[in-house]
Amino acid sequence: MAPDKAILPIAIKRSTIRIAVLTALIPTFTVNLCYLVSSLQGHVLVCVPYFEGCTSISSTGRHGISFWLFKAGMACSAALLALYWRRMSALIHAGSGRTAPTVLAVGTGGAVFLVLYTAFLGTDMDNKHAFQNIIEWNLSLLMQFYFLLTAAWLARRRRGHAA
Repeated sequence: MAPDKAILPIAIKRSTIRIAVLTALIPTFTVNLCYLVSSLQGHVLVCVPYFEGCTSISSTGRHGISFWLFKAGMACSAALLALYWRRMSALIHAGSGRTAPTVLAVGTGGAVFLVLYTAFLGTDMDNKHAFQNIIEWNLSLLMQFYFLLTAAWLARRRRGHAA
């Protein structure tokens, strides 16, 4: 039996799809905006960090206006992340009839740790090498891509359910 057929038909709200999209876009936009601002203000080197690794993600939000942009963007990201996993837990329950407390707990825990990371972000602890920075930037982008994939999957299931 195909995996989609094993799941009970469920009504997927558009807001759930929007949350998944925003969960991907807000942190990606925030980090890239902070990099741009920090590089223009001379706080980090100018490069393409995804390929050259001239700075870490956390370095982009340590100085000037980027400090506040980074914290605000990551706080929004954490709230969206918690909401996303709450919605996913509810969809698992609606589709399978089983609760998913682990999904909710781990997802919410991830959001809490994002807040803690952002709150306690140091000012001068960046001693990574370029290769590590490249991995960090690209892994972050891949993690955000997951949320876009789930948004696309949810939209497809929503259209299929409406038909």
